Formats: sequence, C-alpha cells, structure tokens
Amino acid sequence: MCESGIADAELAVGELAANADTHSRGPYEIRILLAGGHPVWCEVIDADEDLAGIPEMFTKLRSDVPASDAVHIEEPPQENGHGLMIVHQLSGGRCGAFPTVMHTTGLPGKAVGFALPGSAPRQGQGPSLGGAL
Repeated sequence: MCESGIADAELAVGELAANADTHSRGPYEIRILLAGGHPVWCEVIDADEDLAGIPEMFTKLRSDVPASDAVHIEEPPQENGHGLMIVHQLSGGRCGAFPTVMHTTGLPGKAVGFALPGSAPRQGQGPSLGGAL
C-alpha cells in the first residue's frame, strides 16, 4: 500500500472510530484482515448491536452519488452521515456494516468496515469483496 493509501486508510479508520465513540458504546475493536499476507479489509467494531441505518446509508451512497462527485474533506461536518460518506468515497464504495461478535468479550456487536486502498479494484472496475457489500 502506498503512502496515500495509508493516509486514506488512517482517515477512514479515524472516521469510523469517531462514529463508534459518538454513537455507540465500548469496548471497541479494530480488525485488519489479511489475504496473502497483505491487508485488504479493516473493521471498527463496537458493543452496540444496532446497525442504526448504516447499511442503508452505504446503499444510498452507492446509488445516489455520481462517480464524478468527490468528497471534499474540508467541507464543514454535517450532522449525520459525513464520516460514512468519507469512508464510502475513500474505499470506492467497498464498505459495509454487519452484526458480529466481539473477540474481547464474546458479546454481540456491530462491525463497520471498508476495503483498504489498493486491496482490490474500485467499484465498477472488477469483482468486489463479496456479495454482502
């Protein structure tokens, strides 16, 4: 992963971590999945089982945002959805939210994740990372 990809991944993780801290409860986990020894997927997990409309927000972003509309990071934050919009843009739409079990507690929670930059083709340029996205 190149330097700009690392910066994009750091920004996406920061947005998801801030959302988890603001809208749910801890403990929190971060998971990075590897394929062939290379990081390809990152998840931020919290102890709140409620998906709170996150999958629907990602679906709406996939269908409503033309590819030519870039996220302008310097825009003032919106009340809701700005962080998810940034993650969607940085991951080329390869992001999602789903129920999971926390490794630290064994209790149910939710994961919000994204494909790491450079890990697979951007949306519309080849296969995605699974049918659930």
